[in-house]
Amino acid sequence: MKLAQGRKGTVVARAHRNAACVAGLGYALARRLPRSALTVAFELPTNRRIDRPLIEGAALFGIGWSLSSLCPGPAVAALSTGALPVAVFVAAMLVGMTAHQRFVARD
Repeated sequence: MKLAQGRKGTVVARAHRNAACVAGLGYALARRLPRSALTVAFELPTNRRIDRPLIEGAALFGIGWSLSSLCPGPAVAALSTGALPVAVFVAAMLVGMTAHQRFVARD
């Protein structure tokens, strides 16, 4: 199985690069502004540690995206197409989210 070959691999790499650039600009702007236009304050992450749950979550996200070619947000919107693979992906995503809440996210 060749996951990132040819054009698809280039497109995904460019999408990640562009997303990182947009996010970086957003964080830079948020740090300079005194408040958000829609809320009282910005809620920026304070935890800067790279720990095991972060690595595992990022890996699962990347694996799911590369195997399905679907990002979670657009996949929910793509449900309107009625495509079976999209419905299977969203169902699997919901099962994973439920399992995480039930078994992992115990505060």
